Amino acid sequence: MAGTYSAVPYFWSKLVMELPLSLLTAIITFVSCYWLEALKGNFILHVIVMWMLGLASASTALCAG
Repeated sequence: MAGTYSAVPYFWSKLVMELPLSLLTAIITFVSCYWLEALKGNFILHVIVMWMLGLASASTALCAG
């Protein structure tokens, strides 16, 4: 082990790279079912809630692993 970085920079870089990818996933998923299921409410709010839920799920899976 070279000791070039510790856990904190690793997790910060992982978070920075994961944020836009998970947002894109949330947008694509919600665009495909928002109108098909005739959902009501603020589209942006739904996407943000789904995005945060996805990040929380990924973090929980990382901790469990």
